[in-house]
Amino acid sequence: MSGPSDDFTAASTWQPLRPGVTAGEVPASWAQGRASFGGLVAAIAVRPMLAHVPVDRWLRSLNVTFVAPLASAPAECSTAVLREGRALSSLESRITQEGSVCAIATAAFTADRPTTALIEPPTAPVRATGKVVPYTEGLMPRFLQHFELRWDSTEPVEAGKPDAHILGACRFPNDARDADVCDVLALLDVWPPALMTIVKTFKTGSTVSWTVDFPFRDIKGRTDEFWSYDVRALAAGGGYGQTQAWLWDPSGRAVARSMQLVAVFE
Repeated sequence: MSGPSDDFTAASTWQPLRPGVTAGEVPASWAQGRASFGGLVAAIAVRPMLAHVPVDRWLRSLNVTFVAPLASAPAECSTAVLREGRALSSLESRITQEGSVCAIATAAFTADRPTTALIEPPTAPVRATGKVVPYTEGLMPRFLQHFELRWDSTEPVEAGKPDAHILGACRFPNDARDADVCDVLALLDVWPPALMTIVKTFKTGSTVSWTVDFPFRDIKGRTDEFWSYDVRALAAGGGYGQTQAWLWDPSGRAVARSMQLVAVFE
C-alpha cells in the first residue's frame, strides 16, 4: 500500500471503509508539531458530509473542536446526519485514532429561504504587495511548505495599546485549480494566532475550538491566486485568546468568517 499523498485534495479525501465511515492517514508533510494542520483536519471532517446533503444545500456554518492531536497514522472519520429539516441539514463528523477522539465537527447545511434581510459582509482591505514569508525547515510547522504567505503592514499601533492583528494574503502556489469549501478552510487556518504579535516569547499556538461561517453559497477563485486575510484578537488572558478573522477571494468578495479559541504557549 502506497503512502498518503501530499496533495491537499487527496490528503483530505479519505476512502470509504464502511457505511458512514471513511479511513485514511494524514501525510507527514502536513504536520503541525505533534498534531496535524487544523485546516486539513477540518476538511477531512467536511468532505464526507458533502455526500450526505441535498444538492440545493450548502455549508453555512461549521464548528470544530480539536480534542486531541491527530498524528500521521491510520485514523477513521465517522459521519452522520443528525437531522434533516425542510431547509437545514445538521451533520456531525467524528475523527478517531487508536480508539480516541481527535476532533468533532458539526455543520449546518442550508437551502436558501426568501428574505428581505440583506447585509453585506465587510469588503476586503486595501492590500499592498506584501512580503513573502519564506518557509524555513525546522523552524516552521511542516504544513506551511504547501502555502505561500505574504505579510502586509498592519494598522499603526496605538500608544500603550498593543494591536494583535495580522493582515496578509495566501495561496497554494503549486496547486492550480478551482477552489472549493475545503480549500477555504485551509486558507483560513494557515496563519499563526494573532496573539503572536504581542506576546514576548511566542513558542506555538493551538486551536481549541473553531467556528467558520460562510455568507455565500458559491466559492469562486483559483487556489493559486492570492486570497486576502485579516485577523484580530478580541480578548486574551490566562494563556488563551479569542480571535476573529475574515477571508476574501481574489476578487475581494468575502467568503468566510472565522472565530477561534486559541491556546498560546510562551
